[in-house]
Amino acid sequence: MEGNTVREMAARGMERLRRAGAESPRLDAELLLAMVLGKDRHFLYMNPHYRPGGRTEEDYAVLLDRRAGGEPLQYLTGVQEFMGLRFAVDPSVLIPRPDTETLVETVLDRLKGCCGAGVTGQNTAAKGAVAEAAGQGCGGGETFGLGMNSGTINALDLGTGSGAIAISLAYYCRRLAIKAVDISPGALRIAQKNAARHRVADRIEFLGGDLFSPFEGTGQKFDIIVSNPPYISGEEMRRLPREVLHEPQSALYGGSDGLCFYRRIAADAPGFLRKGGLLAVEVGYHQAAEVMDLLDQTGAYTGMEVVKDLAGRDRVVTVYNVRGE
Repeated sequence: MEGNTVREMAARGMERLRRAGAESPRLDAELLLAMVLGKDRHFLYMNPHYRPGGRTEEDYAVLLDRRAGGEPLQYLTGVQEFMGLRFAVDPSVLIPRPDTETLVETVLDRLKGCCGAGVTGQNTAAKGAVAEAAGQGCGGGETFGLGMNSGTINALDLGTGSGAIAISLAYYCRRLAIKAVDISPGALRIAQKNAARHRVADRIEFLGGDLFSPFEGTGQKFDIIVSNPPYISGEEMRRLPREVLHEPQSALYGGSDGLCFYRRIAADAPGFLRKGGLLAVEVGYHQAAEVMDLLDQTGAYTGMEVVKDLAGRDRVVTVYNVRGE
């Protein structure tokens, strides 16, 4: 018989990636082989003696070489799971991380009572966050509930990238209407594709621009502003793993101290948040205190809280706007 079996191919692929230092060589090798075959991993286990033939081995070898060279698995497969949903990704967008699910779940938690009847999908954590207090009024903050017990909730996602945050929020809360901004045309194309995939494109408007620039002079106000801005410092950029260096640096680099975008968001958000509106931002594991200080210096916010991720690290900072109407 000609050609190797899928078991042999997967074993050789795993060894190739192990030698290259991949963190999960078996998983990566199997996912790449399944992708080349147009199957799922289950097929590999159920058909270990299958010999695919054709150009399968050559195509698989190319992907293994790229992965061994440091290209992220998600860019090779073109997908990443986030909040129980599958998102298309490519090198124009940052790969959504599990840590960022804390940001989405925090916002959904603040919305509990607003979205319980409108939750879709199968993500248990997200459902629990919005359904736990259904019927008890919106939000966990005293000011956030004002004016939000009926009608549409207007949200803004700054630096949307793949759209993972905006799309997840819209998917799990039907009352949300979201504007999502990114400076990258490539990112916006991917985000629009993902919104269509998850059938929330009718409630998300994607806009090109730098943070709040699309709304300057419009008088637009939002109930919620959410962002996972670039927050890697100059020193940290020099120490990033090689895989991360394949991702768009504009989505990673937050200025010399990593706080550039937080300064801008802290200063400008009050002009675009209604009074009592929520601002929620993801932060690096060591940045919560500095970001809280930046927000506090503006005198524009109250009810400041820090939310930890599943590893117990400070991950999200939330505040409510005390200015405006």
